[in-house]
Amino acid sequence: MLHSIRPAWPLMFALTLVSFPMTIVAYELDADLRKSLSKSLKRELVEETPRAQRLSVRLSFSTKGAFRDYERIAKRAGYPPYSDCSIATFVEITNWQIIQGKDATATEIAALVKRCEATDLTVLGPKPVSQKIGDREILRGMWQRNLAFVGKGLGDNALQEFVTRTAIDRFFNLYGNPAKWQITDNGFEPIPEAATASTVTPEESSSTATTTASKLPSTTPETSTASSSTVSTTSVNGIDRIALRTVTGYGLSGVYVTNKTYLMLKDGTIHRSFSDNPYTIDINASRRESPDDWGRWRKRGSALQVTWPGDEPDLWENWFTTRPAVDGQTISGRFQSADPFGGGRVANFNTVAFDANGRFSWASLKGGDTGAWLPAYSDTRRAGRYKLDRYSIRLTYNDGTIEHYAFCFYPKDFEHFVIGANHFTPLD
Repeated sequence: MLHSIRPAWPLMFALTLVSFPMTIVAYELDADLRKSLSKSLKRELVEETPRAQRLSVRLSFSTKGAFRDYERIAKRAGYPPYSDCSIATFVEITNWQIIQGKDATATEIAALVKRCEATDLTVLGPKPVSQKIGDREILRGMWQRNLAFVGKGLGDNALQEFVTRTAIDRFFNLYGNPAKWQITDNGFEPIPEAATASTVTPEESSSTATTTASKLPSTTPETSTASSSTVSTTSVNGIDRIALRTVTGYGLSGVYVTNKTYLMLKDGTIHRSFSDNPYTIDINASRRESPDDWGRWRKRGSALQVTWPGDEPDLWENWFTTRPAVDGQTISGRFQSADPFGGGRVANFNTVAFDANGRFSWASLKGGDTGAWLPAYSDTRRAGRYKLDRYSIRLTYNDGTIEHYAFCFYPKDFEHFVIGANHFTPLD
């Protein structure tokens, strides 16, 4: 499923108040420059995000909210948000903590700031740090933290591996192989035994670092190394159905209930954690990169027996068959998806509007008639045309961007449906 990209922050940054001398702010905020930078960087981040989370980032990652969260983190820790060394330390700590899987102490953070203040340079370059550099690093860092939080909270190994690799690559740019560095009360220092070792590439470091990076694959979750002759995709005849099942989970504020979808193939295999167009899934690459997401299914009377790798067979008594769209079918109205991760306290809501003429808009639209929605439907980045094709939906944005996702209707009506892995219900 797609998850909120603005969680609370009990992890990933030490918030202990420390005594810290105020430094000169690196730049005065230029609102127009920030707005322009935010739009372009968000597009970059969406493209970099693993496909299973891409729609969620597009809809849920608020750049304004990311800056507010960053400012709150810095101020609560006693640091001026936009000073050169606050931003530089934020970048260092973000990537180090993701790699190590644990928080740095307030003393360690203070040591990095102090070391930065003693020179005319930061890890991001000469002082002063420009707003273009600073804002980009802040947004990228908050994006990393959000994905790391979601991946850890949901036990999503593929997402955790992706985020860890981004952190390793960034740390290499700042210092070098993270396996050769340690953080102390004096800041980052080389580990003596490794200080004279030969240079190691980011990929090689993943096999030597004492972190989850040691288990990272050589490619990112969406990259296939199979040749064109070995690629195997699903087909119309290969899909048996998309199943729907209600499951119970645990979030930040207790128990929550959510619906999950599963792609069932006629050869008896079942796939979870999917959101792309099911007719174009590269089965070989997917099984190679995420083997734990592929299992076996078979009917046992009205129940479904499902077996995942390494687990005992699980008998699903309560499951349902979703419905594909029929030729020429459209949707009309406003719909909302509530992300239950963490419980109601941090639930995120995404709104989409469709009309019977094939238009859509990711926006909170007001008014009950089509005329009132026209301005939103003309948005170049968040609106465009849609087309339903059985278990898939194609979104063609007004700026020419095209996205394909899995799609299905719930069993009993056409007002409850799934896009990617997000479940939508009527808003009006």
